[in-house]
Amino acid sequence: TIPLRSPAFADGDSIPRRFTCDGDDVSPPLEWSGVPSSTVELALLVEDPDAPGGTFVHWVLWGLAGGLSGLGEGDTPVQARAGRNDFGRAGWGGPCPPRGSDPHRYIFTLLALSDPLAVEAEASADDVKRAADGKVLAEGRLTGRYGRFKTMRTKGGLMGYPNPHESPYDLFMTGHAGSSVSSISGLRSGE
Repeated sequence: TIPLRSPAFADGDSIPRRFTCDGDDVSPPLEWSGVPSSTVELALLVEDPDAPGGTFVHWVLWGLAGGLSGLGEGDTPVQARAGRNDFGRAGWGGPCPPRGSDPHRYIFTLLALSDPLAVEAEASADDVKRAADGKVLAEGRLTGRYGRFKTMRTKGGLMGYPNPHESPYDLFMTGHAGSSVSSISGLRSGE
């Protein structure tokens, strides 16, 4: 098993808004270690198994050097190849679950491969998985969560309110609490 982590969020915790469709929509920084020395190539997949229509792909990346130990925020190395995500474009597409749904899980899977993948440009996650069959030396997983506010119209405009299943801690950690509190404060002051 490859230890896979992010400096931006812990395994099982909320993914900061910056890395989602509600923020800057940049890929989060990732770090890993313990990659087998015989690794020729790394591949990375990010999938949301909680999407209403079935698993939704957010990132397909392969051709990463076997000796690489991480990716910086928004980083895609020059030699890497990006596949097509389910937003219909190549590269990262951040978490963007339906408003008001329970928080979704986003599973980052890093594959250490014994041979380079033979897939076409903008391959799908399924293409990469098929090509990786029998070549996986080790893998690592990291799971983040993200949920979005429902919105309601008020006298002062739109106000976001949290999913009833999210705790105040989740709201604080995702950075959503500040905007809700200010909106609620504004309503109390008659704005």
